[in-house]
Amino acid sequence: MPQQELVIEEAQVTDVDELLELFRQVARESDLTSLKPSGLDLSPEQLEDYLESSLQHPERLFLVARLDNQLVGLLNLSTDSNPRLGHVGEVFVAVAQAYWGHGIGTMLFELLFDWLAETPTLRRLSLNVQERNQAARALYEKMGFSYEGRQEEAIQLWDGRYETVLLMGLVLDRE
Repeated sequence: MPQQELVIEEAQVTDVDELLELFRQVARESDLTSLKPSGLDLSPEQLEDYLESSLQHPERLFLVARLDNQLVGLLNLSTDSNPRLGHVGEVFVAVAQAYWGHGIGTMLFELLFDWLAETPTLRRLSLNVQERNQAARALYEKMGFSYEGRQEEAIQLWDGRYETVLLMGLVLDRE
């Protein structure tokens, strides 16, 4: 099998349709995210506006991972518009199930940390993960995140059961 080329770059407005399809795919494949079964609850126009805003905002980052030009993963770092909370980046990461365990999540985080080295206003990262999502938890721990809390029955699964969500955070070394 020929070697495939992985490219990770900032999402562009032209990626809207592919991104919406990736969100739908990720939602269909697994209930390990908070996505609705139909995917992201945004219209193409709303996602386009969000991407334009992210590209213009110095403390926001939206990365996409392409394998041979096919979108297979993403990492979004968003911040609050409240100046008292703007130093905290909220992370969401998703990879198509066929590519789990191939290091794409790790590479997305490595690029995020490279970007953060040039973004000194961000001092903290946070994310949520379902307690049963062992692979994601291992990735986040490997990237330096620690557990900061748990929320019992915080998310309802598609079959009606409830799952515990763990709160994880990382204070960035800015010394």
